[in-house]
Amino acid sequence: MININKKVMFLVVLIVVSLFSFSINVNALTSGWSYPKCLTGNYTLNGASKKAEYVGIYLMDGKHVYCIEPGTVLTSTNDYDAKAFIEDYNDNFITTKPKKTLVSQILTYAENLGTSVVTQAPDKSLKACSNKDQTLKVYAAQVLIWEVATGERTSFNHYAPDNNHSNSFYNNYIAGKSDALSIEYRRIIDAIYYAFNEFPSNFSLESSAKTLPLSWDSSKNKYTLTINDSTHIRYWTTSTNDGLDVSITNDSITISSSTPIEQSNPKKVTIRVYNKNGGDLKAYYHKNSQDLIGIVGTSRSAYLKVYTPKYQLKIIKKASLDGKLLSGAKFNICSNNSCTNILGTIITNKNGVATFTDIPAPGTYYVKETSSPEGYYLNTTPKAVVVSASNISGTSSYGTISISNTNKVFNLTKKTIDDNGNIIDLDDGCGTDTYTGPEFEIKENGNSLYFKELKPGEYDITSKDIEGATTKLRTCNGKFKVYTLPKCQYTISETKAPEGLTLPSEPTRSINVCGADKNVSFTNGFAGLEFQKKDEDGKFVEGGKFSLQKKVNNVYRDILLKQNNVGNYIYDSNLTEEDENATYMILTNEGIARITKLPPGEYRIVEKEAPEGYELIEDKDSKALVTIKDSDKDGYYLVEMIDQKVNKNGSKSSAELVVTITTGRKVLNYVLIISALSILLIIAIILRKKVKK
Repeated sequence: MININKKVMFLVVLIVVSLFSFSINVNALTSGWSYPKCLTGNYTLNGASKKAEYVGIYLMDGKHVYCIEPGTVLTSTNDYDAKAFIEDYNDNFITTKPKKTLVSQILTYAENLGTSVVTQAPDKSLKACSNKDQTLKVYAAQVLIWEVATGERTSFNHYAPDNNHSNSFYNNYIAGKSDALSIEYRRIIDAIYYAFNEFPSNFSLESSAKTLPLSWDSSKNKYTLTINDSTHIRYWTTSTNDGLDVSITNDSITISSSTPIEQSNPKKVTIRVYNKNGGDLKAYYHKNSQDLIGIVGTSRSAYLKVYTPKYQLKIIKKASLDGKLLSGAKFNICSNNSCTNILGTIITNKNGVATFTDIPAPGTYYVKETSSPEGYYLNTTPKAVVVSASNISGTSSYGTISISNTNKVFNLTKKTIDDNGNIIDLDDGCGTDTYTGPEFEIKENGNSLYFKELKPGEYDITSKDIEGATTKLRTCNGKFKVYTLPKCQYTISETKAPEGLTLPSEPTRSINVCGADKNVSFTNGFAGLEFQKKDEDGKFVEGGKFSLQKKVNNVYRDILLKQNNVGNYIYDSNLTEEDENATYMILTNEGIARITKLPPGEYRIVEKEAPEGYELIEDKDSKALVTIKDSDKDGYYLVEMIDQKVNKNGSKSSAELVVTITTGRKVLNYVLIISALSILLIIAIILRKKVKK
């Protein structure tokens, strides 16, 4: 309830009806109350004496019309004039003529009851009132107009008139009452106050309009904003020209959009006060004695701008080996699982985190790695991440996915030969207190790399200032793994031979860990040719059939070999096709075959039958070539043949073939050679002395 100090001097009803002037049907009046009427009788207007005709609440052109007492002014400077009122009316606040403004506001919220309200018409005929409460509602607006016209009411900040007095209409008929008249009286005041003195929640003048985000409503599959305000909203109507859906109830207004709205270009919602009854301003000047005002009013607009927020996701990138956070991983953010519709690209920072804050709406999105950190395998499979309505950009809430990268791995296998000439895994004492195996060193551009031991035979690259960092790599059961080599091209050197063996004569080998050299096999104490079958990823490939060919008169011919066991062959010039275990076909053991006692010459390995799932390398395409030059046949020659997997379409890809030659000998061979060289050196010295004599 609004406190009021009002002073009303309402329309003292002087029903002085001259029966000789006109005839009234008194029985049509409802007993116990009378029609609200304007003043009647004699009065002076503009210096002239006038007489009121029959006056009251009229119905003109289908609109309610309210009377103003003859001679009452609506401005502070001159008498009210119907024509002037029409010309001065506009949609803004009329600050220079406050009475006109207040009357316009009253008419904005006056009840429109149509023709159901019976009124006294200008033709002097009096019609019966069919609904007392409806008529009293109209009468409430008449009372307020009278209060403004007489100067009793100067604002709508209170229910009581500002210049209230003990015998005012408010004190006599409104204060403490709860009938239709008093309820409507207070309703109109409330409506005017909250429409023209305050703005609804979040709305303001256009120049200072707020910009608010809509929120995603998954149940409606659209963006929405609901503003609850039972005090203000019920008196307003809304409009928008921006394609928004706006609905209004007595307690709230809901704004929604099916499409995203950029924050830089928000859409506008207008809430407007206006006269719902419509029509133009009406004024009636009856026989120069009575002014009548039609139901029209002023209007006021309030504004709000809306946009749809962006949503955000976060990628956390880790190493699968130890959970280390990885920087430099690059991802495409996609709206479809095939990742053809790319929304943007992000790269993980030093903390292994990358965020994308331009997601248009909640839902399922996909992240696809396009570039991996150095030392890690690229994983191009799109990963799904769910972005919820709470993951609004600029907040601490993200749709989050953690993705691990597999560390790149380089594998080395160290083998030797037993007393029977069989190639066996190296026993290096791994797991005991005494290590008897080899040591290796990996270099990049001549600089030794440092590693930390994860467990026996497994190392991860590190920096030299890390505790326990070492350049020496040891095998475990003849093997070791090295993780996270960041580049492709390296050299690996055997710096210490296994106990009882010597280093190869060429202990350093160039490797490409991005290509075929992810897996390398070294054999100490072996003299001959070693053939390694790998796929394009550098993994040893089991299966397939091969033959060794020697170049004779510029033509390569298959060589007959004796198979000791699978993967182990020997050359014998006296071998015939009828001999036991004689064969032209070479089978590998875990992708490796070794051939001993080959004479000098130019050789190549050709593929007769490709391993299952791989394309056959034609003879003419074979680049698995080697030339054996050591006449003592103690040289160790390595030949690699790399297959590519069969394409789904059946076409053949060109195969890349790599040939690497490495030499190694048994300790015993080195002793004999060194001894022989020493003897030859002594003989040469003796012969030289004799020549001089």
